Amino acid sequence: MTRFFFLFAALVFSVGSVRAEDAEFFEKKIRPILFDNCISCHGVQKQKADLRLDSKEALIKGGEGGPVLDVKNPEKSMLLDVISYKNDTKMPPKAKLKDEEIALLNQWVKMGSPWPAGAAASTTAKVEKFDLQKRAGHWSLQQIKSTPVPTVKAVQSPIDCFLLAKLEEKNLHYAPPADKATLLRRLSFDLTGLPPTIGELDAFLNDKSPNAYTRQVDRLLASPRFGERWARHWLDLARYAETMGHEFDFDMFEPWRYRDYVIRAFNEDLPYDQFVKEHLAGDLLPQPRINVKNNWNESILGTAFWHLYEAKHSPVDIRQDMADRFDNQLDVFSKTFLASTLSCAKCHDHKFDAITMRDYYSLMGVLESARYAKGFIDDPARVLPVLHQIDAVRKGQSDKLRNQIAAFKDLPKQPVEIRVPKDAGTNLVSELFQNRLPDENQRYSGEGPAFTLTPASGELIKLDKAWQILPPDAVAGGHLPKRFPGARRSKTFSIDSDYIFIRSQGNHITARLIVEHFQLIQEPIYGGLQYGIHSPAEPQWHTINTSMWKGRSAYLELIDSGNGEIVLDDIRFTDKPLQFDKVKVDLPETQKAWSKDPEHFRDAVAIEALNGWLRTSAELNKIEPDKGMDELAKKLPPIRQAMTLIEGSPQNEKVFIRGNYKKLGEEVPHRLFEVLHEPTFDQGSGRLELADRLCSAENPLIRRVIVNRVWQHLFGEGIVRTVDDFGVQGERPSHPELLDWLAEDFSQQGWSIKKLIRQIVTTEAYKQSSRMEAIVTADPQNRLLHHFPLKRLEAECVRDSMLQMAGRLNLTMEGPGVAPYLSDSMIGRGRPGASGPLDADGRRSIYLQVRRNFMNPMLAAFDYPTPFSTMGRRGVSNVPSQALILLNNPLVHQLSTAWAKRLLTETNPENRLQLLYRMAYARLPSLDELKIAKDFLSEAGTAQSELDSWTQLAHAVLNTKEFIFIP
Repeated sequence: MTRFFFLFAALVFSVGSVRAEDAEFFEKKIRPILFDNCISCHGVQKQKADLRLDSKEALIKGGEGGPVLDVKNPEKSMLLDVISYKNDTKMPPKAKLKDEEIALLNQWVKMGSPWPAGAAASTTAKVEKFDLQKRAGHWSLQQIKSTPVPTVKAVQSPIDCFLLAKLEEKNLHYAPPADKATLLRRLSFDLTGLPPTIGELDAFLNDKSPNAYTRQVDRLLASPRFGERWARHWLDLARYAETMGHEFDFDMFEPWRYRDYVIRAFNEDLPYDQFVKEHLAGDLLPQPRINVKNNWNESILGTAFWHLYEAKHSPVDIRQDMADRFDNQLDVFSKTFLASTLSCAKCHDHKFDAITMRDYYSLMGVLESARYAKGFIDDPARVLPVLHQIDAVRKGQSDKLRNQIAAFKDLPKQPVEIRVPKDAGTNLVSELFQNRLPDENQRYSGEGPAFTLTPASGELIKLDKAWQILPPDAVAGGHLPKRFPGARRSKTFSIDSDYIFIRSQGNHITARLIVEHFQLIQEPIYGGLQYGIHSPAEPQWHTINTSMWKGRSAYLELIDSGNGEIVLDDIRFTDKPLQFDKVKVDLPETQKAWSKDPEHFRDAVAIEALNGWLRTSAELNKIEPDKGMDELAKKLPPIRQAMTLIEGSPQNEKVFIRGNYKKLGEEVPHRLFEVLHEPTFDQGSGRLELADRLCSAENPLIRRVIVNRVWQHLFGEGIVRTVDDFGVQGERPSHPELLDWLAEDFSQQGWSIKKLIRQIVTTEAYKQSSRMEAIVTADPQNRLLHHFPLKRLEAECVRDSMLQMAGRLNLTMEGPGVAPYLSDSMIGRGRPGASGPLDADGRRSIYLQVRRNFMNPMLAAFDYPTPFSTMGRRGVSNVPSQALILLNNPLVHQLSTAWAKRLLTETNPENRLQLLYRMAYARLPSLDELKIAKDFLSEAGTAQSELDSWTQLAHAVLNTKEFIFIP
């Protein structure tokens, strides 16, 4: 009977109760495989071999050959045999599945083959027709209501009024208040991620004033440690990492600048709506936020959020790789800001929520219209004054040069021959690289100092020889000074030829063809998409073989890291190698025509011929350089860059039928979810409009989601427990009226995170004890908060607490991440070249490098999130590896010794024991605990030194449950 019960329970659980992440895995990875390869023969319309594969029940039931899934032994399931072609039955019969599809199905079966409830969960179930109007009635999509605060006697906080009103309905009440020491420990960890120091604890216990607690709240909110603590919560959502993962775990470009940006934003209490706008469109804001201390553009730093995804270095199918990257970006975007599973609509209209495939691909179009860039983050005011002076010098030099050329009398009388491409189409330079330079009164472009002035300032890339007779480096002093980095990107185009031929002259320039937004250009497949330009003396042709990428979208990118200069004068798309004709040019006639109208002379062939002769002219080379140029260059401060998102060419995407980019449907314009009745975006990529719509009063999701996240971090569970999913598959709010009241009040209070936190932690609900006298049958899960929930410390808090108690905590803020300590067992591709120090120089855990292939073992044991997608709610496991880490990890041993040495500076053994307990638990030891500790020290002291005895005692304390839990 017992065995039958457990088997029955396991079966019911596997069919009906599915974790949100497992349901998402099924919808995104498994359902498309089954639909594309199995359902046509084993679905509603047809059941070959009496077998259906459109529900989990059907797979367990099986057909003529027996069950397809083996519940007891999943790895022996028939499904895995037939897709692997291991026996006579081979499915699908026409062609074996791709290796990656077989691997996904194996993974799914070993997970217990989760199948979401309601997703055709029985053999007779019918999939409900998608009805957007009906689905629009879901609670999370309704406008936020102004809810009156319930009247509860002797209660001042509106939050307590809402909570107590619900409790009274169940004849429940709050637990007694927590003692002051417990409350301060709870508050300190929640607001700063660190335990209170002995000094802070004593100050609070001795403060008898009625506002002693609120003073502690305000002190902790004002602490720089607050930003470090709450930034880490946000980094979980942003899937923050510093390497790209996959095989070689390549480094990203200074991702720590984004991490530090988030820390500063929380410490400065940046209004959340501004924070959201900076993430989505920080490069487009009309008035970017300037960091006065560091003289850089804070707003543009937020856009690095988009680029923290895992990346492959050599994808075989570059278009599919682009789709996968955008899928991750859209998944993280929708979960983080809207608690919506947009990614589930990649292959079909969402099975449960009011999200259409059109919604998915309209937002993909938004991302395709933007680009990755190493953006320039300096405040324009920091460089513009010097650039104006350089501009004046260049104009003077240009006038001198023009006069010299116009005065030449000894030009060759015989025509000069020059080679020009034959039957190679049109020169596309002017079409691809439109001259679009902002002036000083326009928005800072982020593309580099060379692009903050008008063309006369000497832009990095001279488009066409029509812009100037000689290239910048032809005459000494006639070029931009060094230390002048920049980049230019063409508009997006479709590759429709086998070759791209580019003619340029210059030096120290990297030219790249960015296909389908693919940035990690590496051999063996993609190395030919990038080359260096090192031809300062004369123009040269460069060839990019594009035959592999016909039909793909791309753009050209020219990058100068600071020493470069370039003239780009010809780009041809052809299916054959270039051939050339010889053309004769009369130079005196060319000079005469140019002298009359040098700004608008457009005969590129004639200009090139004249340039070729001028370059060899000894008389021209006598022009002396302007020494003031180099002096001005020395005034330019070092230029700083960061990962950013910038505008590209606006383009709409077409719907991928069944998620397959090879089967395209209708083209969709840029817009937010259709169910919200938002108009389409018509300004560039639409990101700025998207940001404005998200934060508008009409959008009910953005405020509900963020206040729910804050609530969860303080109470352990959200008002909506599924913090990343406010859809049908998520849970309903336990207190919907309170959620709406908080959301509305949040915007009225200026979108202030600190005010919201202060409002919550000063409630009587937050100050309750976590102790229960008996099980409360009316609310066994504590959804109504009749006592404070017991919470386990996050991984970072465990490590940082040990550092603080050991006196090793280094409070240095910001800067590059500390390299990981590498044990001998941490091996594999992408292993960093050198190990960092065991204790990371005492830096807080948020400043440790997050390397996808080399995660910190101690943090990982305590449920540190894997940085692949949004993780709004960390797991809280209780596994043997945690005990083993605390017992055996070399850092724990090192810090136990350091803590013991610190304790031994106290000469009184009794005081020393009290200090030990107060540092670890914020309380005094009981009499029993004192006796046990003294007996242990007495017994251990007979066999070893005092330091060793206290080290073992300190180590034992670190291994207790009370140390890693907050009551």
